[in-house]
This record gives sequence, structure tokens and C-alpha cells, in this order.
Amino acid sequence: SLGEFVAAAVAGAVGYEDALCAVIEQAQVLEANCDRGGMIAVLDNPSIFDHRPILNRNSELAAVNYENHFVLSGQHDAILEIEKYLQAESILHQALPVTIGFHSVSIDPAKSACLSALQAGRYARPAVPLVSVAGASTVQQLENSHFWDVIRKPMEFKKTLAYLENQGKFIYIDVGPSGTLAGFVKQILAKDSRSRSLPVLTPFGRDLHNLRG
Repeated sequence: SLGEFVAAAVAGAVGYEDALCAVIEQAQVLEANCDRGGMIAVLDNPSIFDHRPILNRNSELAAVNYENHFVLSGQHDAILEIEKYLQAESILHQALPVTIGFHSVSIDPAKSACLSALQAGRYARPAVPLVSVAGASTVQQLENSHFWDVIRKPMEFKKTLAYLENQGKFIYIDVGPSGTLAGFVKQILAKDSRSRSLPVLTPFGRDLHNLRG
């Protein structure tokens, strides 16, 4: 969800320095107000979240990335219990390297402070279309609550790609540090899609090759 700050800056909706300051201040507010939490990526159909009480009672659905990949978020101890359960059930998963349960009730104690910090933001109408993964829609004008919603609401990656695909052909470029999202896009795109998904940085040392592509 940090990518939303970058996207807003690239779209001209917020200045680059303002976006960077907002990221830093938001991190400080969260650390000061939230108990320790965690997140787990699960390689299975998201429907299991609704049918397994140990999951839906102890965490929230933080993201649905594609048909067999979703993310859970919650308090530290609850996430540890869920991890033990997933191991016992042989469900593939990976704990994410975070200490806060983003996109869950775990960060609600920081809401007021976050909104106060973001009040200072100066937002303009996006110069190019800005599509938010928090709402799977185009944002016409940023509100002061936008970046709070981005870290509190679930990330609807799959729905957002479907929204874009309904509008036409695109080249999706993953500018993250691992190329993970480019892989997610390939899992979502229909076989007859005319769109392409390309990473820039990957763990495999082909960065210059990817840039030429």
C-alpha cells in the first residue's frame, strides 16, 4: 500500500516531498500508537477465510491478490496462533516482515493521529488517472482520509486489475523491489488479454534486461 503514495506523487496529486513526509510521519504515528501486530501471506483460495473460524475470528483479510493468494493481518499473538494452524494444516504461507497489523483493527488506535498528520497535506486534482487499490476505482480528488483508508481498508488488487482490464489494454510495470506484483498480474490476466505485465527489479539480476524490455 506504500505504492499508493508513489502513485499519487507520480499522478501529480501530491508533491514528492509531501508524499515522503507523509510516509515518514505516518510510520511514526503508527509505531507510537499501535500494539505489535503481524501479517501472513497465504497461498490458498481466499474463501477459506470465511469458513475457518481461527482465521476470521483472529485476523482480517488485508489483501486479495489473486485467486490463490491473500494476506491476513492482526495482533501479534493471534497471528502466531494462525501461523501454527496453517503449519499444522500444511497450507503454504509466509509471515511478512512487519511488526504492525496493517489493514486491520490493530491500527485503529492511530486513526485520529494519522488523520491529524495528513490534514497538512496539499492535494491537487490528479494530472493523470490515479487508480486506487483501496477502492478498485479511479480517484478524482484526494481527500484527507485517503491515505488512512489505504492502510486501513483491504487491498483489492484482483478487483483493481479487473477494473483496469475492463477499460482496455495496458502495460503494467512493477516498480517494486522484487517483481512480485508483476507475477500477481500474470496470474490474474485472462488468456485472451492484450495487456502485458513487466517487472523492473527482481532477485535474479536481470534489471537492465527488464528495463530494455
